[in-house]
Amino acid sequence: MYQDEDNVQKLGEYAIRAAKIEASVRRVMKETELIFRANEREKNEYRYGFSVEGQGTQGLMRHLMQGMVTLFPSLNVGQAAADTFVKSTQTSVDHTSVYAMIVASENTRSAQVLSGMAYSRLILEAHRLGLAVQPLSQALEEYPEIKAEYDGIHRDYAPGGGSIQMLVRVGRPTQEAPLSMRRDVMNLMMDK
Repeated sequence: MYQDEDNVQKLGEYAIRAAKIEASVRRVMKETELIFRANEREKNEYRYGFSVEGQGTQGLMRHLMQGMVTLFPSLNVGQAAADTFVKSTQTSVDHTSVYAMIVASENTRSAQVLSGMAYSRLILEAHRLGLAVQPLSQALEEYPEIKAEYDGIHRDYAPGGGSIQMLVRVGRPTQEAPLSMRRDVMNLMMDK
């Protein structure tokens, strides 16, 4: 957990720089576009991904945005999506006073699964305490354009050769948000 001013600022800077890099790499942004669920039908069909309300849109505006993105998918692709992503990340960073990390001693599939289990426990405990958790892990991704940020955050926060598996922001929510989509565990077992 990091809540001192210097680390909060440094981690926020990593998050912003990484978001700007990701927004500029079309093939990476395309991955995000492919898992964006524009409306209730898509959310019910796929049960994972991103949605309008996951970006903080609620009430009547949520329904309006869902309708607009359904009718005009170009609103959520290309430069418009990139700009929204960077702006959303900046807003998140501006409202973060605590970051948490999950660091493993290595980057094996087993370490990744165990880190995912630890992340699930973190979310459940945070919710029990009335806290919210949101990943800001772009600097932890592994593609050539992000390498400088990946190397930098690992140098600063896992200097012993560990692998940062998750970077999340933690705090008290200022508004209620709907629960995110979840796939049935048996569907995961059937996927190969």
